[in-house]
Amino acid sequence: MRRGIDAPKSIVTIDVDPAALPQEERDLIADRMQGIDVCELSSATQASHRQWEDGSPRHVVALEPTYDALMEGIRDNQLEVDPFRILTPRVSKGLPADPKNAGWVMGWCVYHPDAWHLHAVRSSEQEAAATQKKVGNEYRVAFGSYCLGTNEFAIGPSEVVGRFDSSARKPGVLSVGILTGGVKVEETS
Repeated sequence: MRRGIDAPKSIVTIDVDPAALPQEERDLIADRMQGIDVCELSSATQASHRQWEDGSPRHVVALEPTYDALMEGIRDNQLEVDPFRILTPRVSKGLPADPKNAGWVMGWCVYHPDAWHLHAVRSSEQEAAATQKKVGNEYRVAFGSYCLGTNEFAIGPSEVVGRFDSSARKPGVLSVGILTGGVKVEETS
């Protein structure tokens, strides 16, 4: 009601075809399944679910009755129990294409400079700052470019955070930070 969404019940059913989902999302959901309920995990090392004082399960909270909102709630829970597990970043819809790199979009990156974790790419600096506040001050916000469907991103020249083999990219283009390999970003010349 407060968000202007008509949801007849506080718990809704969302029908999805598991075969159509990426493996990462299937794993995150399966880890949280308790019967047909999607519940919060209490630990990354054990498949234990959080419970209320009366012993009932704590369901994952989705702010809208949609699959995307469910995944946002699951990712929030994952961040609580295992903050540095590499997950596909959360990406705002409608980001502009990067004119210099096919398949990339431009936006405000929320990333952890030490753990090489790209948490989100947002459409505005204000939205990125709100996301940063949610995940913690150890995360940084910088405008950059993100390769859709990967963990690869590049940030502007004012926020150089490391070195990368510049022969892999065209001169004058920011090199890519590949998070899974721990490679950082530096502007090429």
